[in-house]
Amino acid sequence: RLRSGPLAKVGRRRGEPGKEPSPKALVKRAATEREAGDLAAAEASLRLAAAKVSKGSSGNSTKLGPWAKVAAYELALLLSQRGKHDEADSFLAQVGFTYKLSPSILDGTCGSGDDGAENVVAMYDGVLPSPLLGALRDAFAPSSPFWAEHGYPTPSFFSYNVSLDDSSAKGADLIGELAKFVVPLAQKSFPGIF
Repeated sequence: RLRSGPLAKVGRRRGEPGKEPSPKALVKRAATEREAGDLAAAEASLRLAAAKVSKGSSGNSTKLGPWAKVAAYELALLLSQRGKHDEADSFLAQVGFTYKLSPSILDGTCGSGDDGAENVVAMYDGVLPSPLLGALRDAFAPSSPFWAEHGYPTPSFFSYNVSLDDSSAKGADLIGELAKFVVPLAQKSFPGIF
């Protein structure tokens, strides 16, 4: 069921009234709904798009387009954040995931007194200054140009490699600033890797 109002136009193509929205349109609509704080509507939009994964290629999601898989992933993330972990795991399995972060990290119930597991993972909360955290949130917000400029969603993995010795590298200002706070914490938790 399409909603009325400005969001309803996202999923329709001209000249095709009543046609089911594409997974891409549904994912974009869900992002808009999520940014507006309407998590129930975002979940419903993602369920429509992710249903194409469930109905797809009998457990083999490789024949599906990237947007149906993105929808399943985004739905799993949203479900986990809302405490629906078993259902989230089902969607993650459909797109080939075998591991995920702890449910308590995803739904926010992880206690701030927990420092992690020695030599496996470390957790720190509240270590970034507010201006840096705000800049990171802006840089990676769903509406940020970062995602379009990097061709998201992409079927290929890519990463950035910034020298920790030269955090003044061009284009790495924000990452360099982040490293100034993260590297000392990593050195404290995992002294053997530095």
